[in-house]
Amino acid sequence: MTTLTAELIPITRMSRDIRAAATTLYDHEARFLVDAYYQMQEDRIRSSHRALRMQQPLTETERVEPNEVIAWLATQSGTLETQIKGALDRYTLSKPIGAWLRSIKGIGPVIAAGYMANVDIRRSNTAGKLWKYCGVAPGFDRRKRGEKVCFNPALKRLTWLAGESFKRLGSDDPDAFYRHIYDKRKAYETTKNEAGDYREQAEQALATKTYDKATEAFKAYSVGKLPLGRIDRRAARYAAKMFLSHLQEVWYEMETGEHPPKPFALSHLHHADYIAPPRADLQV
Repeated sequence: MTTLTAELIPITRMSRDIRAAATTLYDHEARFLVDAYYQMQEDRIRSSHRALRMQQPLTETERVEPNEVIAWLATQSGTLETQIKGALDRYTLSKPIGAWLRSIKGIGPVIAAGYMANVDIRRSNTAGKLWKYCGVAPGFDRRKRGEKVCFNPALKRLTWLAGESFKRLGSDDPDAFYRHIYDKRKAYETTKNEAGDYREQAEQALATKTYDKATEAFKAYSVGKLPLGRIDRRAARYAAKMFLSHLQEVWYEMETGEHPPKPFALSHLHHADYIAPPRADLQV
């Protein structure tokens, strides 16, 4: 078999000028790149799974290793993703709010760029409005049949990704601000769940969907509790919403020079005390 060479349909790497141009991207151009990045990522993962299946020999004479063209395609796809990520990295660091976003453990260039390119912070002058636009406000977090979508699906996905990113950080990392928020919330949710405070929700789940009796979900619902996976999602969602509240506060102040309307933290997050955003030094 002939070994592939760099001349075989190579992906052109970004020149210095092109990388520099990333700092002048318009928001709609950044949105396109963010969408392209996630689409490429999904395609690469799907293609990789197919390539793995092709490695399973149907007969003893078939090769187990994939053809080099298949391996090359996976490599090139990963390279292109990396380059787009690099361009978005420059885009985020070209604006003050991007610097704050990138200072947050768990928020990388793609997620940061997604928020920057999709949100008009002057229209989201409260945390509640930003929650609603991101599809995480109570009553505004699901598509309703026959009605226009009331949130931005791309931002809803980014917010879910942010929550998942926070919970993957190390709980012993002192800089993982939102991982600690997640941990505290999960402990709180677990205590309430064990006390039976979510019995009504468990009964509703059983009444609206049929579950296999062998699943952990059914076992939990049948005794008036939420499954551990659902408790985990609630905690991650809470951490993501706290992050959005802080993003709204920091960004609004950067844009207008004024504090956003309050008390959003007390009225929406039910805290007895105000929790300030991390890295407040970057607000100026």
